[in-house]
Amino acid sequence: MKKISFFLSILLCFLVILTSCQRGNETDNGAPASTDAVSPMDVSALDVFEYISIGQYKGMTVEYKLSVTDKGDALFEAILDNTMVLKYPEQQVDYYYNQIKAKYIYLAKSENETYESLLSYLGVTEADILAEAKRMTLGDLVREAIYRLEGIELSEQERAENYDVYVRIFTEMYGYTEEYVKSNLTDEIYETMRYDKMIEKLILMNELVVIE
Repeated sequence: MKKISFFLSILLCFLVILTSCQRGNETDNGAPASTDAVSPMDVSALDVFEYISIGQYKGMTVEYKLSVTDKGDALFEAILDNTMVLKYPEQQVDYYYNQIKAKYIYLAKSENETYESLLSYLGVTEADILAEAKRMTLGDLVREAIYRLEGIELSEQERAENYDVYVRIFTEMYGYTEEYVKSNLTDEIYETMRYDKMIEKLILMNELVVIE
């Protein structure tokens, strides 16, 4: 069964969290509970090669632990590690930074803790949050670069044949109703299909080795 990509999975988790935490403009500690001020960028509209120099992404041998990670995720992470960042699109980094921060704010409120005390307990710093935001932005750029380099697009037949399968996956993984998914997450479904198509092609172009 096809899976939801790591980056899209995180974005969908944010949708759930932000729906729950948008009760006001500030938390008790003054941090924003809503992140509407920073919008995600349309990475497909960017010249991604202005931001990254993608390294080897085929003909690699990638080792991974079956008990720890999926082979597709392991392969994509290896490609990210092979990519040189020339500069980051700051708006996208800011978007992810605010989304991740909102996640921790929501978790802190649900545990009646402050944002700062939760980060301290988890051993997470705001530098860690920024690094995660940059990694997610890099993932967006690399994904778009490979789409272009390999000419990966979805046909109308692929969209039609796989749509209901992905709707079911989204409802099972995130507890959405089928009606909600079809009304609000169609773009995410098609993006997930396209990402999965890319991963399937990359797996055929690389060697994946399970290690214990």
